[in-house]
Amino acid sequence: MAPMSQKNGSAGDGLIVTDLAMQEIIETISRISFTDSTILITGESGTGKSALARYIHQHSWRADQPFVTINCTTIPDNLIESELFGYVPGAFTSANAKGKPGLVKTADHGTLFFDEISMLPYQLQAKFLQLIQERNYTPVGSVDVESVDVRIIAATNQSLADLMIEHKFREDLYYRLRVIELDIPPLRKRPDAMDPLIDHFLDMYNKRYGFDRSITPSARNKLKAYKWKGNIRELQYVMERLVVTARGDVIDADEIPDLPNEHIEGPVEDEEQVNFEEAVAAYERQLLEKAFRKYGSSYKVADRLGLTQSKASRLLRKYGIR
Repeated sequence: MAPMSQKNGSAGDGLIVTDLAMQEIIETISRISFTDSTILITGESGTGKSALARYIHQHSWRADQPFVTINCTTIPDNLIESELFGYVPGAFTSANAKGKPGLVKTADHGTLFFDEISMLPYQLQAKFLQLIQERNYTPVGSVDVESVDVRIIAATNQSLADLMIEHKFREDLYYRLRVIELDIPPLRKRPDAMDPLIDHFLDMYNKRYGFDRSITPSARNKLKAYKWKGNIRELQYVMERLVVTARGDVIDADEIPDLPNEHIEGPVEDEEQVNFEEAVAAYERQLLEKAFRKYGSSYKVADRLGLTQSKASRLLRKYGIR
């Protein structure tokens, strides 16, 4: 099957589809592009879930309509319902006197993409289920039900099945979301993707910064030997650094910075069993605990770690740090 691609195998918006795993996903999308089935995209952080969601929208009959992204990790719990579903005048103390349409209404006739759906507050999941099943919702403070015509795509880097067992995610919502499930494998399991991705980012940053860099086979091999726990996003950042800092027009292996897994001890089999999300969460928690012990408030933690206060508060609640 020939890849659905443009230059260097790019399907647009950063989606590279020349490797077999992505070709199979794109082939599935081509069969469902003109349906409105709900789609759940799974995969580790940095694998390209958002780019895939946008690709699905761009190749659907809704392509000329809005594509609205809702990142469930960035909206505070006390605001997320009004942000999603809007509110009527006088719904709460600080409400706009004219009311406000929500993001769901903004996406009418288009696609509504819920990124990191696992972080949707449990108490709001029933209302979200109603939106999926009935295509209607009730704005905050209203008794009137409003209808909306949207296609819903959700993405997660966590196991919703595990969260369901822990009673953190509704079982009925879980099964309703995964009518069609697309799992993006991590980059370390897609060796045939490395050359196209290297070429894509090399070309991207050459154009952006006005260079004409190339890369030697030994440098390619060094990049391919890395496990890329941060996936495509991490590779992209490394490629930008190489293009910008190269001593000349040819990037050689000695210019590639030391990559962490070159120093990991133990057999490769053990290394591949490391759960990336668990390792990142543990480190994230460690940073937050250390900062909170030292500064004692979410405001100061946010300032110290370069976060918004709402995100710092959400992460502190997530890890039960008080």
